[in-house]
Amino acid sequence: MSETFSKVLLVAVPPLCLLLGNGLAAIPVSGGPDDLPAWLLPRRQRIVEALRLVVWLVGLAGLVATTYVSLNNLYFNPAYARDDYRGIARRLADDYRAGDAVILISPNQWEVLSVYHTSAAPVYPLPRARPLDEAATVVELESIVAAHARLFVLFWGEAQADPGQVVEGWLNAHAFKAEDTWYGGVRLAVYAAAQPAAAPDVRVDARLGEHIILEGYALRPAAPAPGDILQVTLFWRTDAPLNERYKVFVHVAADPAQPPVAQQDGEPGGGLRPTTDWPPGETLPDNHGVLLPSDLPPGDYAVRIGLYNAFTALRLPVTVDGQPAGDSLPIGTITVVK
Repeated sequence: MSETFSKVLLVAVPPLCLLLGNGLAAIPVSGGPDDLPAWLLPRRQRIVEALRLVVWLVGLAGLVATTYVSLNNLYFNPAYARDDYRGIARRLADDYRAGDAVILISPNQWEVLSVYHTSAAPVYPLPRARPLDEAATVVELESIVAAHARLFVLFWGEAQADPGQVVEGWLNAHAFKAEDTWYGGVRLAVYAAAQPAAAPDVRVDARLGEHIILEGYALRPAAPAPGDILQVTLFWRTDAPLNERYKVFVHVAADPAQPPVAQQDGEPGGGLRPTTDWPPGETLPDNHGVLLPSDLPPGDYAVRIGLYNAFTALRLPVTVDGQPAGDSLPIGTITVVK
C-alpha cells in the first residue's frame, strides 16, 4: 500500500485490539476431566492469571512506547508535520482579491479545506475523473483562466490524480507561476491567469554562458499595482546540449545596489522544463510571475533576469551584442501605481 493510502489502516486498530484482548481472555484456566488432578487446578489457575498479567503488562508497555514515539513525532518532529490546510485557508483569506480562484489537485482535498475556507474565491476540484480526461480537463482550465485573474493551486496526491502533470504543465505554459510554498505535504502554487506573449515584445542578442541564447522577452503590465503579479516571458534557445541545470531569477528593484523588493527563482517551464532537456535549436517560451508586495510603494522599479547553476548557485556571465554585460540582464522598468 502506498504512503498516501496508509491512513486507511487506522480503522483496523480497534478491531485488532479487540481480537488481541479476546484471544488473551480465551486462554484456558482449567482442563477437562483427563487434564490435571483437582488439587493442581488452583495452582494452574494462578499460573495462567500470572501469565495473563505479564502479557497484559508487556502489551501495555509496547502500546505506551509506540504511542509516545508517535505523538512525539506528530507534535514535535517537522518531518511528520501535518498538512496545514488551516494555514492555507488563512493565506487565501488574507490575500483574497476579486478575481481569485482556487484549484484543488486532487478533489478530495475539499473535505479538509472546506472546514477552514472562508474567502469568497470559488474552488475548482480537478481532475473531475480518474483516469484523467485530458481534453475535458484542458477545456475546464481554459474557462477558469479566462474567468479569473489569480489562481491558487493546491497540489496534493497528484501522483494518483494527475500522474502526467497535465494540469501543472498546462498552467505553466498558459499562465505565470509566481510562487511555490509547502504547507506540510501540500504545495501551494500561485499563478497570474494572463495570456502569455506568443512572440517577444523586445528582441535582443544576448548570450548567457557559452550556449544559452536569449532571443527576446515580454514584460507585462508596464504599470502594475501593489499585490499584482508581474508577467515575464523569456524566449530561450541553446545551440548545444546542456549538461547542467540552471535556474532563472527575475529581480525587481528600485536600486540595483540594494536587495530586490520582489523576486522569483525557478527552473524554466515552472520547473518542468529543466535546461538539460532543452533540444538544441528550438525556441522555448518560458513564463515567470513575480508577486509584488501588497505594501510596495509607488514608483519606478528596474527588472533584471539571469541564470544560475541549480546546485552551485554560480551565475552565468552575460554578453550582449558580443560585449560582456555582467551576470544579469536588464529587461525594462515598471511603474508601480496605487
